[in-house]
Amino acid sequence: MKKGEKIRPKIVFNPFSKLAPKEKEWLRATLTDPRYIKLLGIVQQYRPASKCAKAGSKDRDEFSNERAAARLSEMCGWDLYETAIFAVLTDVPELKPQPEASFPDTGRVDAHWGQLPPTSDKTK
Repeated sequence: MKKGEKIRPKIVFNPFSKLAPKEKEWLRATLTDPRYIKLLGIVQQYRPASKCAKAGSKDRDEFSNERAAARLSEMCGWDLYETAIFAVLTDVPELKPQPEASFPDTGRVDAHWGQLPPTSDKTK
């Protein structure tokens, strides 16, 4: 970008997009690069501050609680966005489905809870 030029890429959510292993490797190297960490440190100046007029313990009014809740939501959103960037790069092992048991539960003591167990009448 040239000085004074403001180009912002259009970001569109695609639920079917996935990162390839090579892309993740490149992004991990980029996000842990000291220059990127320096950029994140500089960007922190735009993070919403915890100070909010008429939302503290002094000079309160009937909307103080709503102001404080809105400010906390802004701060939380900022932190969650940063966390989400790094979470995408974390490899989560896929859970293997557990096979269903193929044996009957008739041998269990509580298999016929609330009813009498079946009796075998061998005297017939």
